[in-house]
Amino acid sequence: MPNILTKKSFWLVAAAVVILTIVTAAAFLLKPAAPAADPKLYVFGALQKTIETMKEEGAKQRDLVEIQKLFSGIRAEASRQSLSIGLIEEGFSFGAPGLRIEADTNPPGRQAETRFSVTMAGFPLAGATMYLEGDILSAEAPLLFRNEYGIRLETLGRDYNQSAFASLLGLKLHEGLSVSLWPGKADKAAMPSWLVEAGRLFAGEIAVRKTEDREVRVNDRLRLCEVYEMQAGREAVVRLLNRLRDGLKEERLFRAALEYQSAYSDTGWSADGPDAAFGMAADLPDGDLDALLFIHDGRLVRAELHLPLKDGEGDGLLVSIQIGGDENLIDALWIDAEAGGYSIALKYGGEYVPAESRYTAYLVVYGADPDDGEPADFFRASGWYAGNLTENNVSMLFDILPDSDGAVQLSLSGALRHSAAQKTLSADFGQIYVSGPDFFRQFTAAYRLEPLASPVFAARKPAMLFDLSAAAAGALIDEIAGNVEGILALLAMFM
Repeated sequence: MPNILTKKSFWLVAAAVVILTIVTAAAFLLKPAAPAADPKLYVFGALQKTIETMKEEGAKQRDLVEIQKLFSGIRAEASRQSLSIGLIEEGFSFGAPGLRIEADTNPPGRQAETRFSVTMAGFPLAGATMYLEGDILSAEAPLLFRNEYGIRLETLGRDYNQSAFASLLGLKLHEGLSVSLWPGKADKAAMPSWLVEAGRLFAGEIAVRKTEDREVRVNDRLRLCEVYEMQAGREAVVRLLNRLRDGLKEERLFRAALEYQSAYSDTGWSADGPDAAFGMAADLPDGDLDALLFIHDGRLVRAELHLPLKDGEGDGLLVSIQIGGDENLIDALWIDAEAGGYSIALKYGGEYVPAESRYTAYLVVYGADPDDGEPADFFRASGWYAGNLTENNVSMLFDILPDSDGAVQLSLSGALRHSAAQKTLSADFGQIYVSGPDFFRQFTAAYRLEPLASPVFAARKPAMLFDLSAAAAGALIDEIAGNVEGILALLAMFM
């Protein structure tokens, strides 16, 4: 089985994502032109047209669009979500266990309350509640601890590092770690200004020229395409990676995650964090970035990218992208990347039948490690949804590491229903199967989303967790550990 978490394969994927993201960002900064007027503007216009066409095709998938709009619309106001999961299995003295979660959320008032309960034979056995008021997250769990404790999410890293828990647990967080669980006011689809600027500068350093038209294979179908060669010098690529580094350093969650990875993982990254990590990436290119771009019917449908790499990495970084199925661009997407014998690939396919409101799709991700030989799948997914059916109208299958000894499979089928008039969305899955090398379990699940009639939340006054003294923090840890041990012993009696 390929080791997809190796350092080389990480930078392989990272480099491919960086190049594709920046080229796409640059495309939307340039005004399209006719081929003869400016080949570069024409190519970037073709990329724009590809993305716009895929959006238009996606908007025609009526039921899926309605479901997404309904979900977003209900969640934007005060709403209630509920999820129940039950295990179907014999052998439990007092019935099979289950879990129920009920969440009330009021985004305009920045208030939320989530209730968790463990059930036995459908009856509540134990529970816990989490509250969110502004940026104060608090919890109460009577079976684990007596009081309600809270933390301030905006200053999470600093507060934790200055608390007794940091020394008791022997773990530090990034000082500037800050978390927001509420949607921001800015347009989420808008690119950060630093990314737009990086794209603009990189676009100015790209050279494009027209070459001979030819037939190429796009997702197993031959198409006659206009062909363009694109080139960016090594120094331009290095400058791009450095700009990316400087921009991402301003993204607090990214920096915190990378610094945590540097300090506590075995990837071999330097403890200096993002500077050293992106220094490694900027040092990888060993030549110019070359690409062949294939345009069919005014749209970019295939691209082949090549970037020489240092340290004898074979033919360097090779990336291939193919877009478009038999009928629509949105029906297929293939991405392959390879460097130094490591490879990773993604294949997606789908089809929408308007008359039946039926949608089918599959996704396969596979890779290869030079030490493991042949490529192998490490994730597969497939499913279908039929909006014209009222019962059993959705089915999904997921395979994780299917070619390994630890393969795990999840399958589920049931009914997905929605009503714009009543503002409700629900899903009932009567058959959920999870299986692995040494286990098989069957579950049921039910989900419902609806408006919250009375969005009134009681004011909370939790004890702030990170203000506890060393003695109180140690006592709380001991209390939780003792209660967990008692709960596990109690559960063993019922099984």
